[in-house]
Amino acid sequence: MIAKLAVTIIGLIALALGVTVLLDYAKFERAFTEVAESRFVFVVKELRSTIETGLGLGLSLASLKNMEPVIEREARNDEHIVSIALFDRERILIQAGKARAARAPGELETLWQRALTTPAADHWRGATPTAWQIGVSLTDNAGQRAGGLVLEYDRALYERDLAQMLADLARGAAMCGLGVAPLVLLALFGLFHRTRHSLTRIRRALAELRSDSSATAFQPRADAPLEQHYAAAERKTQEALALLVADSAAANRAIAATRISA
Repeated sequence: MIAKLAVTIIGLIALALGVTVLLDYAKFERAFTEVAESRFVFVVKELRSTIETGLGLGLSLASLKNMEPVIEREARNDEHIVSIALFDRERILIQAGKARAARAPGELETLWQRALTTPAADHWRGATPTAWQIGVSLTDNAGQRAGGLVLEYDRALYERDLAQMLADLARGAAMCGLGVAPLVLLALFGLFHRTRHSLTRIRRALAELRSDSSATAFQPRADAPLEQHYAAAERKTQEALALLVADSAAANRAIAATRISA
């Protein structure tokens, strides 16, 4: 019985810990996604501000060669960044970071369309099979869209960080569960050991009472409520039996007296 109850309680604790891990992971994933995106949004908007300062002076995107070391530096500052690309309608002007592969014309067209349809003060989100994208459009001094800037950050590293956090949460829950399980077993053993001892004494007292109605009254222990309840019930039973015996004796005497008088 103790083993079954212990398994049930430990199973419920494990379930509660599992649900807690999943809820904490969901909260962490949401917060981590927001923090990661906000960091990269800040980077591209800072770069946009610097680039548009040059465009405001009448320069073209193609002539902003001094932006390449600035973009390179930003790309090196975070291992999650795969690439930062500056582009116009025709081509990629600057591409910095770990990925420098030439982009297909269709991909460049997609980036240009995103830049055209994104409000000047806003940013857009996208995705490739290996990276998430954050992009902004660039506006020249005439208020026309001159091009755009797109930052890609590594999905594998992002998912690795999430997986690491999930593993840490699961490890913490497992350690907590392993720490609680022995305490549950000890508590149940202590509780049921006393109860089983009391039941053994009560069974012995009942056996003696059945074999000898004049057996010594059961003596409960002061720290055993179950034994005290049994002792009280035994006293009441004995008192009821004594009353029945007395009533039976009185009835027998009355019958005998009636017969003699008759």
